[in-house]
Amino acid sequence: MCSRRLFSSSRSSSSSSSSVIVQKYGGTSVGGVDKLSKVFDIVSKFRNEQTREFIYFFFYDEDRSVRHYDYNILERELLDSLDMFTNHKLNISGSLTLVTSISRKKKLRLNTHSHTPTHMHTGVIAVVSAMSGTIKADGTTSRLLSAAQNSIDQKCFEEDLRKIEDLHMEIVYGGFQKPQVRESARNVVFEEIKELRRFLESLRVIREISGRSLDRIVGCGERLSANLVSASLNDKDIPSFPVDLSNLVDSVDVGKAGYRNDLIRAVKSEMETRLSEDNENAVPVLTGFFGHVEGGILDGVGRGYTDLTSAITASALSADSLQVWKESDGVFTGNPTKIDTARLVSHVSPREAAELTYFGNEVLHPYTMETAIEAKIPVQILNTFKPDGKGTVVDPNRYTSLCSDEATGGVNDSPATAVCSKKNVCLLNLTSNRKLGSFKFLSRVFEVFMRHEVKVDLVSTTEVSLSVTINESTPVELVERAMQELEAFGECDLKTDRAIVSLIGEGMRKTRGMAAEMFSTLADQNVNIEMIAQGSSEVNISVVVGADDAELAVKSLHTNFFERGSDVDECVGA
Repeated sequence: MCSRRLFSSSRSSSSSSSSVIVQKYGGTSVGGVDKLSKVFDIVSKFRNEQTREFIYFFFYDEDRSVRHYDYNILERELLDSLDMFTNHKLNISGSLTLVTSISRKKKLRLNTHSHTPTHMHTGVIAVVSAMSGTIKADGTTSRLLSAAQNSIDQKCFEEDLRKIEDLHMEIVYGGFQKPQVRESARNVVFEEIKELRRFLESLRVIREISGRSLDRIVGCGERLSANLVSASLNDKDIPSFPVDLSNLVDSVDVGKAGYRNDLIRAVKSEMETRLSEDNENAVPVLTGFFGHVEGGILDGVGRGYTDLTSAITASALSADSLQVWKESDGVFTGNPTKIDTARLVSHVSPREAAELTYFGNEVLHPYTMETAIEAKIPVQILNTFKPDGKGTVVDPNRYTSLCSDEATGGVNDSPATAVCSKKNVCLLNLTSNRKLGSFKFLSRVFEVFMRHEVKVDLVSTTEVSLSVTINESTPVELVERAMQELEAFGECDLKTDRAIVSLIGEGMRKTRGMAAEMFSTLADQNVNIEMIAQGSSEVNISVVVGADDAELAVKSLHTNFFERGSDVDECVGA
């Protein structure tokens, strides 16, 4: 074929090429008939956008016979391709003379029509969480955890199973029109609940639960969700099939280097098998649960494991992008529920996204960020209920000129990108009694934190004193036990009801006066700063304030940096 030579400007002329978008849907995005309708619209939209256009050229040979050449190019490249040939005489296979003058219509006929090429996936792959309503406690995962706990406590778990079944059956009978689809989905729900009940009854006998057993229970939610989301697409004539990743790997230790590569290889192998010629144009719906994690998936990864699965899938399939569909529009300069003037940020860097996630503005699970960054896949954060919104792009390939509008997201030319806060934080202060050398002092302190599983957010230290903030997820009793040991090293006190307020932005690194202006703004509002910390990346300046001052602190910083502009120097030493 001469298509490669003639249409070298096309993005792809190979019949085996593909363009993949991985879409992740959270539990609240799929937890209802109306919500699944939104998911259908989104999948349909992007599936259609990924459909290739075939351009057929019919040329007359010198003996007036018709030669047919099939050029697989995108419709938007058609004009460029025609311009390339206009008024050029080319010889093809020796006997066919092609003169592509548009005015000579007798010599050239064009016909275009949409067509999905063979051996090419349509381009959309969905990864779903367990279904959830508007209240997290009523979500499938929460109910599964409750059922597991009730089982080992010798309590009745039937109420939890009934609510799980009701949530999914409401979709089966209220959302599916085709009898065959409805019956198949109903059977899936019945069988999954029956197997779950049998497993919970066995746990009641042994009265304990391992991490592997809990993972098996938790995975039930994603299996139910994947089957019903796939069924909803089939019900509306989008071919789809569920993919259960529950047995993707026997076990994963997320604490060991290279675990992501193992998962990526496993997903790639699984999808190559599932995307056979018979279903290559269907939409796979993958479970967000990918198998057992050492110590349990909730402890090892956390509730955001579906984010990780979607990033692993995107990396395994070399996806063009990863779309995370949530209930929020994206990343804002501040919390839009508390700051009316907060604005959507169009682009953030991976480091900005990571800092925002950790310090109060949940963007993506940290493991997801690591996987997407390593694979250089842009991540789009979009709103399921506002599918036409622009959202926010976390782009690892974006050039971050530290003092440009591009680097800061274009928010009033501010060096900062966003301000956020994190409440329910404890501040622990320790002053050394000098019985230990400075190097031993810090080492021993953090050994105590490790033994008692005390999670630390911020650290500020001198040779003889140390201040740390304790993550809100650490139980108070663990902190108190740690303090009993720390008192051997010096004077120790704990302050509760504190908050971390963070100003975040790539442009802050090379901008004079950022810290000074931040502190002055807070001082003007009589907000007392109890601790200051800045990471090595200089993307984040954080302070600890009283919980009662947190909202005032955030609003005053937002006003100064994003609403009226700041007085800091524009750039130094770039």
